[in-house]
Amino acid sequence: MGHQPSARVLLGGGKIKQMGGDPRVCWAIAEELNRRLYDTLEQTAVNAFGSVRQRVAAHLLDLASAQQHPRGRLVAHVSQQELADAAGSVREVVAGCCAICGSPGSWPPQQIRS
Repeated sequence: MGHQPSARVLLGGGKIKQMGGDPRVCWAIAEELNRRLYDTLEQTAVNAFGSVRQRVAAHLLDLASAQQHPRGRLVAHVSQQELADAAGSVREVVAGCCAICGSPGSWPPQQIRS
């Protein structure tokens, strides 16, 4: 949901021919493009049609996975206001989502900065 670093690659027919036109390379490129398209469509669906709780959860997962610790623990350092901005909501609604999801095994609300 947040802004992620990205790179743009332009592969025209000439570039593919330079790579030898190997069908395995072309198939691998098609599979990667397909995977990226579906990831984008899934994220768009969450952004457009997801509840505030779904959008907050998706943003937290995106942030935590981008900042994942070597031991595998997922931690997102973000304020409620930043979550609200990313989810297209207001801080009070996000605070309510955090309180609801603060049950054992979920993210503890006290670890989310106000």
